[in-house]
Formats: sequence, C-alpha cells, structure tokens
Amino acid sequence: CSCIEMFIKSCGPVEKRYLICSGIISFLINQIVELENIKIYQIYFDLLGEVIKSNAFAFAELNYIFSSSPSKYSKFCQIIESYLINSNRFVRDILLTVYHTYNESNTINQSKYIENLGIIEVIKSSQISRFLEENQIKFLKCLLKSVNYSEIFLENLSSINTSIIFCIVALKSNSLELLLQRTFYSTQNEEDPLIHFHDLSEAQNSIHNFIELLKFWEEYYSCSPKDMKNLVFSSGIEFIYWTESVSLIVASLSELKNQKKNYCLNE
Repeated sequence: CSCIEMFIKSCGPVEKRYLICSGIISFLINQIVELENIKIYQIYFDLLGEVIKSNAFAFAELNYIFSSSPSKYSKFCQIIESYLINSNRFVRDILLTVYHTYNESNTINQSKYIENLGIIEVIKSSQISRFLEENQIKFLKCLLKSVNYSEIFLENLSSINTSIIFCIVALKSNSLELLLQRTFYSTQNEEDPLIHFHDLSEAQNSIHNFIELLKFWEEYYSCSPKDMKNLVFSSGIEFIYWTESVSLIVASLSELKNQKKNYCLNE
C-alpha cells in the first residue's frame, strides 16, 4: 500500500484520473465499510485521502458512490466517528481541499491542488464536506482528548496537524473564536455527552494542553527541515502561514482561557 501511496503522490492529473476511473475509490470505500477490520482502517483511509485530496473529479466520484448507496455513506461516516484517530488523515485531506477552494493566497501553485475550478462547487457541497462541517466541534474535541502534551509521540503529530487544520479552516471563515468557544465550553444542547468537559477546570486544562501541543508542534517542525518540507508539500500551505496561524490560535486560546465562564457546563 505504501508503494501505491507514493505513486499517487507523484502522479499528475492524467494519471490520477486514470486511477480514479479504474475504480480505486469504490474499492477503498468497500474495503473500509465491508471488512470492518480496524487493522486496515488507517491504511485505506490514508490512501483514499491521497486520491481525493484537492481533486474535484474524485469528489464527484465520491458523491456518486454515496448518493447511490445511502447506507454505505452512513456506515462510512460511522466508522470515521468511531475510529477518528485512524481516519484523521483522511479528514485532514478533505479539510485541506475545502480550505483551498476558498483560499486566494498563501497556497503553493494552487492550480495543482484544485484540478478543475469549473466544478469546484462539487467540493463545497459534497456530502463528506458537509459531514465534517457539521461535526467539526465533536471531532476537534476527540482529537484533542487523544493527545496529551506530556506524552507526545511522532504518531500523535497527525492528530495535532488535523486539529490545526480545523482551526485554519475556521480562521479562513473568521469563525475561529466561535469554534474554540464551542469546543471548550459545551452548552446544555451538546449532542454527545461523552465528549463534554465536565467542569470549568477540565475545560481550562484542555485549553492549556492544546497550547502546549501547539508550542511543541512549532518547535518540532522548526527544528526538522525534512518534516517541515513534507508538511508544506502535503498540505500546499507555506510553513510561514502554518506558524502564523498557530500563533493566532495560541493567542485566541490564551484569551479564551482568561475569560470568565460564559457557557453552561454539564455537571
């Protein structure tokens, strides 16, 4: 699978379209939905994300598959929710695609990332894009609860990167403060009580944890040129914009942490 992934990363639009026409998207979705094997989830989600990332033709194919089988779409989304750590890179690739559809600057060779601007609405209105938008708070909470700054491993960087991309997309739409407020200060109407912060202290600790994770992230990538280059290549976002965004997120988190409690927390 790693060989296939390397080929996908290196192939051009023509080769990628041939790959899509060969049925690889349908194959990967079927493997995820039908096999129900947690051991393969990350492999197939990573491959699927690489195929679909910033490719409107692939999004159209994905929409067609899910529209043709609502039950398959529902099962696919359930697996993303239940195994978010395994699927988080796929989630990040979808978010990056949505980000690049709205972005007008700070990208590297934007035409490379959005293959066909004529059908860009396919990406914006796709089922999977709407699904992530509707669940962004839940997913951000889950990702942050999965990583503690006192126990960071290289494997955790993927979850941190996805958390940052959630925030970068919110920055683009001028909704970062609202996203962070709703993420850490749950209201009584929160749908899933399992991801609540049970009191103000727990919410404050989680904010502190996120700040420390972001500090670690910036230090790590600033001292790792190879990984920094890979981050920029895979995301299409200049590293300076990554760091500027992280600084803005940290500032917003620090301000939020010092605010008086405005939201009702579950007892």
